[in-house]
Amino acid sequence: MLEVKVETIDETKALEYLTHSDGNRPFHQQYTSALAQKQERGEWQTNGDSIRFDSDGILRDGQHRLKMVIQTGIPIEAVVVRGIDPNAFITIDTGKKRNLADVLAIQGESNPQNLAGSLLWIRRYLIGNMFSSGATHEQHIVILTRHPDIRESVAFCSSLSKPAGYPGQPTITTACHYLFSQVDPHKTAELISGYVTGLGLNGLRDPVYRLREQVIGYKNSKLKPTPQQIFGIFCFTWNAYRADRPQGQSFRTPTHQRERVGINGFPKKLFLEGQLPLDETNGENEA
Repeated sequence: MLEVKVETIDETKALEYLTHSDGNRPFHQQYTSALAQKQERGEWQTNGDSIRFDSDGILRDGQHRLKMVIQTGIPIEAVVVRGIDPNAFITIDTGKKRNLADVLAIQGESNPQNLAGSLLWIRRYLIGNMFSSGATHEQHIVILTRHPDIRESVAFCSSLSKPAGYPGQPTITTACHYLFSQVDPHKTAELISGYVTGLGLNGLRDPVYRLREQVIGYKNSKLKPTPQQIFGIFCFTWNAYRADRPQGQSFRTPTHQRERVGINGFPKKLFLEGQLPLDETNGENEA
């Protein structure tokens, strides 16, 4: 018979429970450290996930959360379940985890796939690390809370007709629409519309024409650039387009550097430093 109760688990109790953890999967310190950082940022929440023991008293699920408590020294409230049939162990943690798009869909957001991918790129640009990964759902939600007009960029890009010659890269396109709009919304609408539809372009030396043809050409190229490099080419296009500067040849593909390519005119006050904490009072998985 199962025994279920909510317990406060401090460092002492976590150490005690881990003495009966022979039945667990291999321990991963990196995952524990990620959980600890999340807890220290104030993002940890009791969500009903349980610490589970089988009928022999062996810990079957929860070792990383217990090690998190030991690492941070911060107690947690958790559901503790005892008496699970040992043969049921193979069914634990086999379901699909919710990604950011799933979370946004549950919250009722429109076009959650595009919104999720756009948030990833916008966060990367704001923190200045274009290869950054591992941000929590909570960190992306805070970005959306602070920048609610991202939804308007998603709606604008979704409203554009996508003909057979559409170059692709929808989440980069949407993210750049939002970022460029912080400088000049009108020019941004022109640039993104021209890129997506191919309409209204001003000849071979139009920077948007060059961007469009360059990205289309990558589809059949053996040496495909990274998404980060394509994002950088969008930024180069913006800089030329904003300055009314003709572009007579393809844009130079940026290197694999982590630093963001500058968006001319972008407000520096929007830049963030490092990871984004959940607490609004404190400051700050591929598209």
